[in-house]
Amino acid sequence: MSELDRPYDEAQIKAKLETVPPVRRVGFACAMAERLMPTAAWLEASTNRGDAGQLRAALDIAWAVASGRAADGDQIERARERAEALVPDDEDEDWTLLSPLAQNAAAAVAYALRTCPSGDVQEATWAARQVHEAADYLVQLVQPEQTYAPESDATAEPMSIALRGIATALATIESAELDELRADAAADGARFIRLLDPQQ
Repeated sequence: MSELDRPYDEAQIKAKLETVPPVRRVGFACAMAERLMPTAAWLEASTNRGDAGQLRAALDIAWAVASGRAADGDQIERARERAEALVPDDEDEDWTLLSPLAQNAAAAVAYALRTCPSGDVQEATWAARQVHEAADYLVQLVQPEQTYAPESDATAEPMSIALRGIATALATIESAELDELRADAAADGARFIRLLDPQQ
């Protein structure tokens, strides 16, 4: 049921998203960001950095838009600004080994909000990129002997979870109920966390 001919191809993702209604593109972007929300919460608990609660509230605004509720432009803009402010800077003094995952989580939420309310295809595509980049970084963390190469990384567990999730979301974006997209994304997010912390 994969919509991707190759493991990760942004041109294919973008082309598919161009064929669906704008509100469905918002739903896709939200589903991408949702996959990284458990990571944001785990990182805050583990490092005492970040604010998963603010990210959760910001993403919920995008989910509301995806559900068809009238968009409040000012509210979306404020939420986007909050999400972007939570993207760690790699020059910050408190940068840690896990900070790249925090970058991906906050950026994915920001891109989901940037997709609102017009259904911007490029912003939705970049939300998927955050999931792919987070998976690549997880490969490096849990399998440090593996060198990044998109074609071979597809079989590594973090990348497999990410690629399957992106492909499934693309394949079902027109037909799936929003709650189903969200539940699938949350389940993938929980799988990511178990790779970082098997006790979860």
